[in-house]
Amino acid sequence: MASTKKRKVDTEGRSFQEKWTNDYFFVEVKGKPMCLVCGNALAVMKKANLERHYSSKHAELKELGGQVRLDKIRALQQSRAPQEVTLATPCCAGSNIIQASYVVSELIARKLRPHVEGEFVKDCMVAAAKLLAPDKVKLFESVSLSQRTVSDRIADLAQDIEKTLQDSVGDFQFFSLACDVTTDITDTVQLAVFIRGITAEFDTREELLSLEALHSPASGEDLFERLVLSMKNLELTFEKLSGLTTDGALATVASQEGLIAFVKKEWHHLSLDPSDLVICHSITQQESLWAQSSRLSDVMSTVLACVNFVKSRGFNSLQLKELLSELDSEYSDIVHHCEVRQLSHGNLLVRFYELRNEVKQFMEMKGRPVRELSDSQWLCDLAFMVDITKHLSELTVKLQGPNQLLSNLLSNVKSFEAKLKLWKMQLERNNTVHFPTLEGQKPSTTLEYAGECAKLGEAFHERFKDVKSKQMELNIFATPFNVEPAHVPDNLQHEIIDLQSDDELKARYNNLPLLEFYKRYVGNAEFPTLRRHALKYASVFGTTYCCEQFISKLAMAKSRLHSRLTDVSLEKQLRVATHQYRLTSHTSPKRSSSSHHIRDYLRCCLETLKMEPVEVTGDSMKRSLSIDEHNDLAQADEAKRQKVSECCLTKDQDNDYVVSSEPVTRQSETITAREGRNNVKAQIEEEEEEEEDELLKEEEEDKDGKGESFADMMKHGLTEVDAGITKFVSSHQSFSGILKERYSDFIIHEIGKDGRIRYLDNLSMPMDDEDLSKDTVTVLTEEDKQRLEELQLFKNKEASVAIKITFCCRLLKTPKKKEQLSIKQ
Repeated sequence: MASTKKRKVDTEGRSFQEKWTNDYFFVEVKGKPMCLVCGNALAVMKKANLERHYSSKHAELKELGGQVRLDKIRALQQSRAPQEVTLATPCCAGSNIIQASYVVSELIARKLRPHVEGEFVKDCMVAAAKLLAPDKVKLFESVSLSQRTVSDRIADLAQDIEKTLQDSVGDFQFFSLACDVTTDITDTVQLAVFIRGITAEFDTREELLSLEALHSPASGEDLFERLVLSMKNLELTFEKLSGLTTDGALATVASQEGLIAFVKKEWHHLSLDPSDLVICHSITQQESLWAQSSRLSDVMSTVLACVNFVKSRGFNSLQLKELLSELDSEYSDIVHHCEVRQLSHGNLLVRFYELRNEVKQFMEMKGRPVRELSDSQWLCDLAFMVDITKHLSELTVKLQGPNQLLSNLLSNVKSFEAKLKLWKMQLERNNTVHFPTLEGQKPSTTLEYAGECAKLGEAFHERFKDVKSKQMELNIFATPFNVEPAHVPDNLQHEIIDLQSDDELKARYNNLPLLEFYKRYVGNAEFPTLRRHALKYASVFGTTYCCEQFISKLAMAKSRLHSRLTDVSLEKQLRVATHQYRLTSHTSPKRSSSSHHIRDYLRCCLETLKMEPVEVTGDSMKRSLSIDEHNDLAQADEAKRQKVSECCLTKDQDNDYVVSSEPVTRQSETITAREGRNNVKAQIEEEEEEEEDELLKEEEEDKDGKGESFADMMKHGLTEVDAGITKFVSSHQSFSGILKERYSDFIIHEIGKDGRIRYLDNLSMPMDDEDLSKDTVTVLTEEDKQRLEELQLFKNKEASVAIKITFCCRLLKTPKKKEQLSIKQ
């Protein structure tokens, strides 16, 4: 016999019809029809169910018609609106408190402030609340911002970011790495590794991969081992590695023992071609460029010696400021050099050059004259360095910012190299039109400065020779309509011809950003090889700007006053601080809202403490119940201030209870279920059909895997929603519980007055010290017992049975002279 296929409620495509509101006093609430009169919600959106409910419970409403009926419906709708808001608001208070705690902790991490400042922020919030919102003071006081709590919150945020990155790594078609090596305030070598990945849809993501602390002098091999360990933690493979960008430090660029050398050896070991790896170095480390010229190095050394003499002693700095004030100088102080902020080189040199006469006078006053400040040739060298550093700073500014492409870097570098050639030719002819500071010194010859421009050009060529070797590949990626098809690799020639022959694609290319053009119009079906080529070169870091910004934040986070910050805590705080998006508003498209509860707590900012209405769902209720116990008082106070409607509990003839959410103040105006019991049989059929429909829906959810398992419930505890309780008679706080299953959960230890634990060592029935059976008095007659038995078996239809009992008491004297009363009923 063939099995009958069960009916699926969700696939029937039922929808609520507006005419049902006028016909049966029903409205749609959360996808279910709800009666405006009694507040009951039916399981299935069927006209027959609504009509049966209306006819059986509210038949007297049929007499209402015309405008009177419409007024009645409008009044019922208006009376239910404030109830939904009132019932929704108290449940979100605890969740908002947790949200506020996470939001403030995130701000502390982003501003790189000490975790202990969370308590100070809380004091400020409470003080402001006392003036602006006195009725919300206790709510602000319930926000936990202790040092331990802030640290835990930041750890949760960092873990969530790392988990999101781990989930995104599987979608990366290619990725590149950017490495920067620095030393913190405690002389610990810190290796910062950033990752830039790209998906098949040209969505890029830049994130901190790891911060590795090396407590010994770091070699290229040490850096490589830490890099491999970071990649293994996220299951990254070298096969998808498209490029490696470094800061140009010796430990990374050394030809034999540098980090790049070890990476290429690993590619050889994996039978990969190292020439396919794009290698790029930063240009912001200007010290390495000046090292090519002894003239420029000597100038910078002299300038730093003078500045350090002034700034290293507070009294010297005050004297210089007073001197500048007396001389009515344009500047009030000299700029202090900071190696972390690369642009400070140019500012330092400009300020020092402007104050060269004042600095010379001050150094002579201190008995440490600087001979170079009186040398005209040295001043010309200083002026040239001011101008050339200004040009380098302009190039650095162009390369700053996130999501820079490698093609932009190469274009800016080639432009600067062309300028160097032009300056070299002009300086050979004593033309200083592009060097205004040098022109002010009126040098007799500028031939030596032409040589400096040539050396700087050679340094640029050496630093970017690996990128220049990829010139053709970058041209195919950045300007596919301008390359010659015969000069491109064989596997791209046909696709390049097809692309260049399409005039519409050329118009789109001119009007859209490069990655947006590839994403929309270079499809994988028509141009598979070209699209993959673009993915590879779009994934390469254009600059080490993210690393440079990170190093600046590292210096702020681990400073002289906060040098005891552990390596783990430092990495977590910097991971949050360098995250591109505000965690309160950003949600990764690859993550569901239930995958990590941190995302749910961070959906709104601090303004969520205003207790805005939030829809109550099963998930939100479970999360709100997981707050700390110290927040319960704030919830209770907030619930008292809310006007919670009282509900009336009615009982049907079949002993089933129905909760009505109509306010007590309107009970006299509404027609309750007690007045509509004219058709008991129809009511029973309706409820049986609804119960069957609900069971069918639950079976379908279990089959689809949508229902929550018992193990998942035990993780957060059973709530009223899990037990089927959705409405309450009175206002109260929600609570959760768990089911005890282990044997050890039921062991109870009794403690005696002496403080010792009493163990159960005898399972036999306890015996009375004295047999009192002979003193038992029977108070019921045989006739009374018969009547009680009939009442128990429902044979007696009387409402009650009255039995007159006379108690007989007798005092019993024990051998210890204590009085006891023994009466057995």
